[in-house]
Amino acid sequence: MIVRKEPLRHDDTFKIIMYKCDNDGSVSPNYQKAEFHDEVNTYYCQRVSEFERLHSELISGNISAVKFYADLQHLDARELAARMRTCIGAIKKHFTPEGFKGVTVKQLQNYAKIFNIAVSDFFQFLVIDKNLHACEKRLHSRLLQELTLSEKS
Repeated sequence: MIVRKEPLRHDDTFKIIMYKCDNDGSVSPNYQKAEFHDEVNTYYCQRVSEFERLHSELISGNISAVKFYADLQHLDARELAARMRTCIGAIKKHFTPEGFKGVTVKQLQNYAKIFNIAVSDFFQFLVIDKNLHACEKRLHSRLLQELTLSEKS
């Protein structure tokens, strides 16, 4: 997973486009500042806080990478079991660091598809500075990940 040292913040650039129709039938856009700035900012802060908490639990060995991504995407064991087409007990086992050691490559591929990540994201965090740009390409059914780091222009 690619992680920035400093998380991205909401920057007040959200705009609402309202279209108005003239008497002759032509339509023109009217841009207005969004009135939901506080809600968006609160959401961003909550997500950053949630990520930091889960990352800390993962690094300290309290949860597995499967549990990390499931919680990050608000999926419980029941929902994940339905998507994986397996029993809830197997999912709960994979939520623990010890149970994660027994996950097969095929199961990791299925989890990766559900979480929209590469298989390698279960095993690494790439922390980059804010002046770098990371581009990833997922290959061969998410088993291979090509990362390209470049300076922002």
